[in-house]
Amino acid sequence: MIKNEQGITLVELLVALTLITAVMAVGYSFLIQSVNIFNRGSDQTNLQQNVRIVASHIEEQLRYASGVELTANMPMSPNENKNYIYLQEGVIKFKEAGEEPVNILGESYALVFDELSFTQGKLPNTLYYKIGAKQRKQEYNLVSELVILNIAEPITGEAGAVVIFQ
Repeated sequence: MIKNEQGITLVELLVALTLITAVMAVGYSFLIQSVNIFNRGSDQTNLQQNVRIVASHIEEQLRYASGVELTANMPMSPNENKNYIYLQEGVIKFKEAGEEPVNILGESYALVFDELSFTQGKLPNTLYYKIGAKQRKQEYNLVSELVILNIAEPITGEAGAVVIFQ
C-alpha cells in the first residue's frame, strides 16, 4: 500500500541548498567586485580633485607674481622676502614670505606627491608645470601652462623643482 506523504526528502533538500548556495556565491562575488570598482573610482576622483586643488593654488599664487625664478633645490637659507613652492618628502609646500612652510592641502592629508616640476614656457611670461601624485594604487599626473600676468623680468632658470617668486 502506497501512502501519499507530503514533504521533501533529504536528497531534495540538499539539492535545493546546493543551488541556493551557488546562486548566493555568484551574487556575493558580483557585489564584492562592484564595491571594489566603486572604491577605485572614488579613490581616482579624490586623487584628481586634490591634485587640481594644488594646481589651482599654484596658479593663484603665480598668476600675478612680479618675479619668478626656477631652481633645482630649495635653498638652505631661503630669502625671507620671497615666496616658495616646492616638493618635500611627498608633500607640496608653500612658504610665504616671512612665514613657515605649510602643506598646500593641509597638514592631515595623506596624499603622496612624487613629482613637481616647473619649466620655462616658450613666451617670456609662461610657465609649464607638472604635478604627479599617488594614493593607494591610483596615480595621476597633471601638466599645465600658466601665463604670469604681472611679470616685470623674464623667468630666470630654465627648469626646476622649486619656484621662487614675489
